Amino acid sequence: MKKTTWSASVLLSTLLLGCGGGSTSEEGPEGTVGFSGSIEGLVGAITVNLNGSPQVFTTNGDFVLDTRIETGSNFTISVSDTLDGLTCTVSNGSGIAEQSQTNVLISCSGLETRAYSINALDFKYQSPSSVLSTSLHLVDRKTGDAIDDLTADNFSDYLTILENGLPVSDKESFIEVDNVTDLNTNYTTVFAIDVSASIEPADLELVKGGIKSIIADESGQSLLLDNQKVSILTFDGDVEFVVENSQDINAINTAIDGITVGGNSTNLYGAIQAAASSWENQVSLENISYGSMILFTDGNDSSFLVSKEQALEASIGKDLYFITLGADTDRAILEEFTDSDNIFELDNIASVERYLSDALAHVKSYENGLYVIGYATPKRAGTHQLTFETNDDYTCQTPASQNEQLEMSNTGNLQSCVDSVEYEFNANNFTDVEPLLDVIGVSNTVSPTAQWQVKLRWSNDTPRYQWSTTLCMGDITPSIKSDVITFTRNIEDLSIIRVDVTETSTGLNQRKFLFMAKDKEELESNRIFRGGDCN
Repeated sequence: MKKTTWSASVLLSTLLLGCGGGSTSEEGPEGTVGFSGSIEGLVGAITVNLNGSPQVFTTNGDFVLDTRIETGSNFTISVSDTLDGLTCTVSNGSGIAEQSQTNVLISCSGLETRAYSINALDFKYQSPSSVLSTSLHLVDRKTGDAIDDLTADNFSDYLTILENGLPVSDKESFIEVDNVTDLNTNYTTVFAIDVSASIEPADLELVKGGIKSIIADESGQSLLLDNQKVSILTFDGDVEFVVENSQDINAINTAIDGITVGGNSTNLYGAIQAAASSWENQVSLENISYGSMILFTDGNDSSFLVSKEQALEASIGKDLYFITLGADTDRAILEEFTDSDNIFELDNIASVERYLSDALAHVKSYENGLYVIGYATPKRAGTHQLTFETNDDYTCQTPASQNEQLEMSNTGNLQSCVDSVEYEFNANNFTDVEPLLDVIGVSNTVSPTAQWQVKLRWSNDTPRYQWSTTLCMGDITPSIKSDVITFTRNIEDLSIIRVDVTETSTGLNQRKFLFMAKDKEELESNRIFRGGDCN
């Protein structure tokens, strides 16, 4: 997620979203006085009036009024045109203008402010289809967590899509928003555990218990998503995968139970390289592969078996999270691999127990908050610029949290904050997109439950669905509610069900099979199934 570079030539830029700005209040004709200051707590837009002369502002941070008045004149600065519920007060906003006023403070309250940052992962388009798709996290800058409730209905509350600087029409574009966790994808969470001799056995047991608690509940029931698989590697001087791409909770727990403290060397860079290389990020509406790494360590690389440069190369564009135990790990090195919000420093055994669940919840927000956003462009020729822009109250020039304030003070900027992402596409030979009926969900799983959703894409019609299910093998109970069907496997043996769904207004239909079993081996042994009596 840090310093992502893609072959699609993703260009990251920062846009100032507010009106106003420009020169400082010190500049202007001789004999006149200017006014500037800062705005905080702003939601939406406000009109700032200087002696009745209005100017609109839409973001928090520093501001400069365009209007100037003669030296020695009386001045009054007021605020109007606020959203219902928003109250704004002005400090240092009235008096006699003896000199330029640079300390005007406009403080607003009563409504929750918004501050977002975009973490873009991929961008795809392919002629002749006019569908453009990108994948991204939208991060709440005030909490550091990823937004996990983005939908097509509330999309405009968070983001704006622009082509060549102009908004894209909702009616023409058929914007689609899909959570990656809902799609039929190769989705892997890699846990990397430092087992070098410096790790305290008690800390290691807490780490093992923390991992167990997020993959299964107290009764042993899987908490993994339908499409989520787990890999676990350990590292001291060596790097070893003890579990690879598994949904089998018993096998994962058995492997975790067998992890013990090892040798007296730490191959940190080798662990990062191996973990990050174990999956590929390919995210579009048609082809999904995604992963993340959660690494636990108490120190720095001491083995020199793999260079930092090799580890950084392997981790480009990957979501990496670090949970450090004790105070010996060099945070600055880890910040070369990931954003600062993705590093959790736990000081001692008591804090491990206290904060481990919070750290894992943060990681979970990114897993649940990865979206594929697709839309049909109206362009039919030429090269064009596509921009995704945040709809919020803070640009990346203004800190929105205490952590950001500290970062701004230390570095002068917010390094990982991105207000907009830009892509270039060529629309030559693009054609009109045809309506598509899409059944979203895994095709095979070892989870006892699964859920599919059907979507009518690239159409403004109000969809109506007719479902039909046929049990091919075993015992699966389907439950249908509007555009969603939920499956429950009632036995441990392999079970297969066929689903047919039709959208009545377009006549489009889809047929899909679901394979459910207790383990991966049973699923693999039946991959050649072609439907049998279900055809």
